[in-house]
Amino acid sequence: MFTISSWKDIRKNNVYKLFNYIIKIIVLQLGLFVRVLSFYGRNNHPLMLAIRRIVENFESTFSLYNVQVPIRQRTARNNKNIAVVQASVSKDRNLSIPRRSQELGLP
Repeated sequence: MFTISSWKDIRKNNVYKLFNYIIKIIVLQLGLFVRVLSFYGRNNHPLMLAIRRIVENFESTFSLYNVQVPIRQRTARNNKNIAVVQASVSKDRNLSIPRRSQELGLP
């Protein structure tokens, strides 16, 4: 966190450059929003937050595609385990699922 003494150390020129940079970003986003609003119309336009997220995604990945989330691997569901469970069920139908998985060593 900045203290008053550290703010005094910052040159006015750097603060001015930072302020200009932030203003330019805001103006560009608002300009984009106005163009999108004129294209989609008053009631069908996307939210400013959606536009900001698309811009941030493009700035970080240089692409408009969504980043794919890895799919969780199902380790217990394969042909071998299915056959083992079928055999176990045919032997004893009254065994509970947690106890059966514990006996068979399945997660």
